[in-house]
Amino acid sequence: MSFAGHAIDMMKRMKANERLRKARRASFRQRKELISKSGASSKINPDAQPIKVISKFEQQKIRAKNREAIRKEKIMDRITGLAIVLFVIIALVLLYT
Repeated sequence: MSFAGHAIDMMKRMKANERLRKARRASFRQRKELISKSGASSKINPDAQPIKVISKFEQQKIRAKNREAIRKEKIMDRITGLAIVLFVIIALVLLYT
């Protein structure tokens, strides 16, 4: 394909992307207007349950639990990495002796 063909394809893609942006913008505006109206949350998802409000203490407990899980995961990753490194070193020592 010549350069002109590539340029024409590029222009077509740009026009198609512009049409998609305009369509999405209109859709976004409709949803924004729907949400901004009072009582609109029931129109969006009538089966939705209300958001549970939790206390600061419960939030702290959840955060501490998450931190502990992340800490344990990091420790396991380090142990696994160390085991792999040791295995490779031992394999190399046995291979060259």
